Amino acid sequence: RWGVEPERFVMVGNSVRSDIVPVLELGGWAVWVPSANQWAHEVAEPPLEHPRFAVAPTLGAAVAMINP
Repeated sequence: RWGVEPERFVMVGNSVRSDIVPVLELGGWAVWVPSANQWAHEVAEPPLEHPRFAVAPTLGAAVAMINP
């Protein structure tokens, strides 16, 4: 819709299954902010070895990673 190439955007989310994996599959970047409260159907193993994946302890830390 917006014509943005996947390698030019980043998704920040708390669901590996719904937020992180789809973006990585498209070729984008993903930052996972783990949450203590998560739907059982959203639980998945994080792709820790993926070169475009990062983990941030808080939303603020995710922002700092994206915009250093």
